[in-house]
Amino acid sequence: MLMSLQQRFLLDVLKRLGCVKRKQLYLLAAKNLSLPEWKVEQRHVDIMLNQLRCCTGEIRMDADLVYYGRASPDSEQLEAVDVMLELSEGKPSDFRLERDECLLLRFMLESEGKLRLFGVARFREDTARLLPAHRTERIIFLADKAELPVGLVLPYRHFFALRQEDGTHRFFAGGEQ
Repeated sequence: MLMSLQQRFLLDVLKRLGCVKRKQLYLLAAKNLSLPEWKVEQRHVDIMLNQLRCCTGEIRMDADLVYYGRASPDSEQLEAVDVMLELSEGKPSDFRLERDECLLLRFMLESEGKLRLFGVARFREDTARLLPAHRTERIIFLADKAELPVGLVLPYRHFFALRQEDGTHRFFAGGEQ
């Protein structure tokens, strides 16, 4: 099957993440595929997804979600993608899903000519034990609840993401509350 660059991009995103929200795909496409003379809109993404779904049996669509293969939705992974999109403004340099006990997603973004590596992880009581101390990336921990854990002390260059009512996140650095 011959695919356009835009279709290849969407298929690659779906293969990497397995399951994404449509609005996440819309943002990634708008930020990464738009040209000065042509802007990718939601209707373009929907048309490309329908074409891909008809040509490959691997893509499934639900009301708000798009799946690749046998992937199923994971709310923590979907939130990790939201965090990545917020921090990278929809244009990460690279990203990949992790199948780790606590790490959900790794991504890079370019800032001031430097590449910065981030990881998004679940926050549990034993998370510090599961993540090696020599990590070079910045780790962003997701909360189980809508509040910061009492007495939270994070190592240098690690952050805590607290989901707000509007769906965006508020970020807290180690020692900050």
